[in-house]
Amino acid sequence: MRYSSLLGAFGSSALSIWPGASGPTPKRAPGPALAREVRDRDPRSRLRRGGRGVGLSLAIGVAVLLDAGSVLAQVHVDIAVQENADDGRLGIHGYDFNALPQLAVMPGKRVFVRGVSISGNSLLSEDPGFVARVSETELDPVGLLPVPGSETLVFNVLSPPIPTMPELGGRNVSFWNGQGPVVWGPTPDPDEGLSIIKGSFFNPTAEIVVDGATTDVPGFVIGATTSGSTGSLHEHLKFLLLPDNGALPPVGPDDGVYLMLIELSLAPYAEWIPVFLGIEAFAGGSATQQAAIAAVESELLRPLCSDGIDNDKDGLVDWPGDPGCDDPEDMSERGAVEECDNGLDDDADGPIDFPNDPGCLHPTQPIEAPEPAFATMLLVGGLGLVGLSRRRAQRLGIT
Repeated sequence: MRYSSLLGAFGSSALSIWPGASGPTPKRAPGPALAREVRDRDPRSRLRRGGRGVGLSLAIGVAVLLDAGSVLAQVHVDIAVQENADDGRLGIHGYDFNALPQLAVMPGKRVFVRGVSISGNSLLSEDPGFVARVSETELDPVGLLPVPGSETLVFNVLSPPIPTMPELGGRNVSFWNGQGPVVWGPTPDPDEGLSIIKGSFFNPTAEIVVDGATTDVPGFVIGATTSGSTGSLHEHLKFLLLPDNGALPPVGPDDGVYLMLIELSLAPYAEWIPVFLGIEAFAGGSATQQAAIAAVESELLRPLCSDGIDNDKDGLVDWPGDPGCDDPEDMSERGAVEECDNGLDDDADGPIDFPNDPGCLHPTQPIEAPEPAFATMLLVGGLGLVGLSRRRAQRLGIT
């Protein structure tokens, strides 16, 4: 059931926790002033005037009591961005704050599902957070390094590619009701989705709405690593579930798991890593969260060279189309040889690789020269295209 319908399920017994009921020192319910503040700030999460607002506040209080155990039982695993020691590329991992330091990093974890909490008259989650660690005790056992200091971590929300992830139908938010086998579909009501907020709930510094459409949603800067040769980071965003404003009166979002595919990037690495992020609302707690994680990992999670996404933004996608991919299992679309596709600023002019560096006409170009003459650019770019054609023919077995 929806969390806002819990009042009807519990009847008058729920009233004993609110002002006006008999008994010792009642708890305070979220008042109408807060409801008006939520309504005025964001029309998609407003509570319309009438008796439903009081009932919704009461239901939220009941939901707090019912779900307290599952909230306390949740693990604290954040999304960690670290450099791979073996190839110098960016990697995404889990970081478990409840584990011993030498066991805290969960290598290669790219699926995260967390539960909601209550904020006034809204359902939101501030987890998972985003971290970059610098401790050798934590990183050395799993072959990772700190990332550079004073660099910004940014994200976007993707429309999942249908050829490689047909289960998600291209939607930037998909929904599972938490019942039976994990099957992803659209949200039950077109108004439902998520608002991703940075900063204060009522005065955000950045905010986007993810509405279930089949389009990408540009994100924003999550945070910056601390200054120095290496830098740490620990930031949390707010993931607010949007209610169904199509109902009269409007009611809260449906119980279930809301799943997004986001991509993360740290500027020096010139590559975007896809991560699945889900928010579970009153659909079974940790058991449902783990079921969703297992289903995504087994059915949707793919290596970067076979996920249908242009991870290095060079206009080429996956193996064998992207020359940076050695095979379909490759975890990077960046090449290791050609300077215009190796993820490094070889000519020290600031921009990195094709298409960002003006000295690169194509990712197979062997030299990342700083703004070469036009004729030289054409020559080197043409040689790169010839090399690409030959390698593609070899991979496909064409002589």
